[in-house]
Amino acid sequence: MWPDRLLIETRECRLPGSPLAFKLVLEGNVLPLSVVTDACLVVAKDRQGYVFHLQVPFGGLSSAERQIIALFIAKGRGAARLEGAQAGR
Repeated sequence: MWPDRLLIETRECRLPGSPLAFKLVLEGNVLPLSVVTDACLVVAKDRQGYVFHLQVPFGGLSSAERQIIALFIAKGRGAARLEGAQAGR
């Protein structure tokens, strides 16, 4: 995770421009987000199929949401966790 984007590893291909809704858990606090994917990169293939990295830009988020994410990154404590990633807004 960077202040301007997030990479999500998944087995589901999402075309660029696809809406994606999920909850970003930062230090136990839930931040619900609704974003649009920017890129879908194939990074690996194994017996179960392909592994994709979805690039999600934070440019469409409110300034408050971007500040919360930047503060979490600056603190450097713990790792962010995703919950309930699904298509749609």
